[in-house]
Amino acid sequence: FVEPSCGDGRIILELLNSRSHLLNDAIITGYDIDSSAIERSIENIDGFKMPSNLNIKPVFKCGNFLAVSRQDLALPTGKDYITVALGGPPYTPKDLPEKFILHSIQKLHASIVVFILPTRCQKDASRIQSMLNSNPVSGIWWQFENRELTNINFDFEGSRVMQPSILQCWYRDPK
Repeated sequence: FVEPSCGDGRIILELLNSRSHLLNDAIITGYDIDSSAIERSIENIDGFKMPSNLNIKPVFKCGNFLAVSRQDLALPTGKDYITVALGGPPYTPKDLPEKFILHSIQKLHASIVVFILPTRCQKDASRIQSMLNSNPVSGIWWQFENRELTNINFDFEGSRVMQPSILQCWYRDPK
């Protein structure tokens, strides 16, 4: 699992709260371009009571997600891992959410991408899908689903901001 803009680590904490036994073999990495956000993520994970059925330690790295390579994820060799990108990329500038989706799919070879995005991204999804499916690699086709979210607010410069948002899920469809 890779969280591209982890902020204070809330999404990774929710993932861990799921208590899924599937997480035991997982590598969970959070990235953020802001070093103070990484410090908050580490503090929040250190203060988190890990469920007894999980033996895992998320890693947080300061860096630009759009410069992260698949090798940076340090996946073990000899195992068949899938990459899942999840989180809430920055909403601005306007083209940044699309860049996060495409980077996750094209550069990190994610099998699943689940992002909280501004509602404006709903209209871009079909265009992105056409671009991804115009020359499918290995017969892999991409599908997406949008789900409207209600009462979504974010911390922005110390204030809570309401933002109309969607949950957008991209997944491989091998047809």
